[in-house]
Amino acid sequence: MHQLTVHAQAGERRIAVLPMEASRVEWLVGGEESELFSNPGRFALLDSLVVVADAREPAITALDVRTGRVVWRQAREGSGPGELRQPSFAAWHPRGVVIADNGTRRLLLYSTAGALLEETPVPGGLFVVGVCGLADGRVVIAHPPAGEFVSMVVELGSTRSRPLPDPLPTARLSLTERHVELTTVRTGGEATGCIAVRTVSDGVAYFGPDQPAITGSYIERRVQRKLIPPMQIRDTSQLPIQFAAGASVWRDRVVVQSGRSPGCRGVCLDLYDLRTLRYRQTIQLRGSLGVQVRSLAVGDGFMIVLGTRNGFPVVLRYPLQLP
Repeated sequence: MHQLTVHAQAGERRIAVLPMEASRVEWLVGGEESELFSNPGRFALLDSLVVVADAREPAITALDVRTGRVVWRQAREGSGPGELRQPSFAAWHPRGVVIADNGTRRLLLYSTAGALLEETPVPGGLFVVGVCGLADGRVVIAHPPAGEFVSMVVELGSTRSRPLPDPLPTARLSLTERHVELTTVRTGGEATGCIAVRTVSDGVAYFGPDQPAITGSYIERRVQRKLIPPMQIRDTSQLPIQFAAGASVWRDRVVVQSGRSPGCRGVCLDLYDLRTLRYRQTIQLRGSLGVQVRSLAVGDGFMIVLGTRNGFPVVLRYPLQLP
């Protein structure tokens, strides 16, 4: 297995380079000749499964984490019980995996064998932009900012829910900049809270519905360009600057996939201490897999990557040892 190469300095970052070689991909599914994926959004990395939510198909596909083999797949389109319209997000849950379907505005709970266990309407019919499962079975969802709130905790199978304070409160951000994405924190197999990352502004937080938030800043601070309405965007230079493309958690590290920045070109993983959210190190993924990375999650000795190859969606597993 390749080791991380010599550290280099790039501003405040401590960079280690991981060479990427297509020959070392352990498995890859999807691609031009496959009809498995259409436009997958987010996936959940469980102990034995990779569960991919595909809003356009629409479908939920569970892959064996070791081999990439399809274990089960749900793809009944519609608005009735067990049917899908726009499954957009997936997250670990103590009973399996929870899916946020933004077409039906429902949270669907599946067992690891693919059986539908619960269907719960999203409170207020909110559009979901992130999901985090908790050890007691509750689910935290992120939603577009509504007043001072950007998330809420939901009890599946009931109508009980309550809004949560913004884990990264600030008065100066626009509504777009206040968006957060969520990741479940699991320590020793138990869910202990959620990680929230802002995608177009600075900030990462470790929080839960019953615990105060621990907050941190990204290693590289940037100034967001002027935000304009989507319908007025004419070219990519007018798009919002992406500060982060999501996060995953491995042992005592929060791994933030940083957006393109002066300090770290290409795909970079910024590592933060889970308990303090202090910056530790950056891993730069250098080389070519022939895949444009959209999101990833880190496991024990590997990472799962969701991306595109020649414009077609793929999911792959690649060896990775974090320092």
